[in-house]
Amino acid sequence: MPNSFTRLSPRAIVLLALAVGTLAKLWLAGSSVGSNDLLVFRWFAQYIDSEGLAGMYRRTEVFNHTPLTSAYMVGVLKLSGGELSAYAFWFRLGGILADVAVVFGLLRMVKNGVQIPTWALALFAASPVSIMVSGFHGNIDSMLVAALFFTVLALSEKRWLLAGLALALACNLKVSPLLVVPVLGLWALAQSPRGAAVFTGSALVAMLVGWSFPLMVCPKEFLTNVLGYGGFWGIWGFTSVLRDSGLPDFSRVSFLNLTAAQVLVAKVLKGIVVVSTLGLAWVRRKHDVFATVGAVWLVFLVFAPGVAAQYLVWPAPFLLLLSARGFAFVTLGCSVFLAIFYTALCKGWPWILGVSNAETTPHWLPWTYVAWVPCVAWLVVGVTLCARRRGEGEGWGISPRSCGAL
Repeated sequence: MPNSFTRLSPRAIVLLALAVGTLAKLWLAGSSVGSNDLLVFRWFAQYIDSEGLAGMYRRTEVFNHTPLTSAYMVGVLKLSGGELSAYAFWFRLGGILADVAVVFGLLRMVKNGVQIPTWALALFAASPVSIMVSGFHGNIDSMLVAALFFTVLALSEKRWLLAGLALALACNLKVSPLLVVPVLGLWALAQSPRGAAVFTGSALVAMLVGWSFPLMVCPKEFLTNVLGYGGFWGIWGFTSVLRDSGLPDFSRVSFLNLTAAQVLVAKVLKGIVVVSTLGLAWVRRKHDVFATVGAVWLVFLVFAPGVAAQYLVWPAPFLLLLSARGFAFVTLGCSVFLAIFYTALCKGWPWILGVSNAETTPHWLPWTYVAWVPCVAWLVVGVTLCARRRGEGEGWGISPRSCGAL
């Protein structure tokens, strides 16, 4: 019996971890309401069902979701009959199933020769970050991750049309995948100009089809609400450091009515992310695309002016393929932060309903550094190693050597 676990194949170990992680998510989804995001989503769905999508965009700039996500909200409302606990469960089930799909996609890559340490893949399959976000929080970020992951997987397999449609799906869930479009486009162009044309053309057409209704009916509100959203100031990274400085111009925690100084800093940080993305896209256009996307997400985590808790699942499969040890390092920090975050929102255990407000914020806000600092450390180490290797970029790869870079 003691040796039975060691006799398991790597695939069996990963599937066992996946089963444990999935059961934990299903238990959380079935025994809790989740974060206040789910309450807001249900209200959005009820309003859209009654007054229409255009009316929702016009009513409040807080509604920053795409038509496809809106349709998902309303679909879950119909499926659940509007009852809160049922709505909360069925809404989160989509993200839980998306997580399962990504693990099987990674196993496919391993079967095709990509080297991922078994322990790291098992950690990904039962990641505490994924368990808390997909099983408890309640948002569509896990589905977004799956769509983007399969976009890159299809690209790596030169399935251009499928990759374009998958990218359009990702952008119709949230607009954040637009950040990595330069990476994907330049990599595809370096592989095959014809393939790149199919990829970008299909992605653009399918994306615009998904956005067509609000673009025709309420373009100003749609573009302002969805494409103009920049995240909360003061809860992550450099904006958190400035908030802690005590300077009055940087003290406001919000995404509305920011001071001129806050707006300027946010624009500079966004500019760093965009310029870094373009640079990585060009320099690494002939290198592994998964690793390059992972590097972009790492830069995003370090410099983004605002990162919500659920965003921490966005980079997970790409960071895993960038460096197994780096992924574990960041996962540890994010897990600690999220555990404290949701416990604060729920005012203790068990987690039933987590409400983020002025009362709970002081209890979790300082802990964001526990998640952010590992990202900064990894970026510094990665840049240093790449510089020492004369720009060869080995530290951004997925080989065993680069997986041991940290």
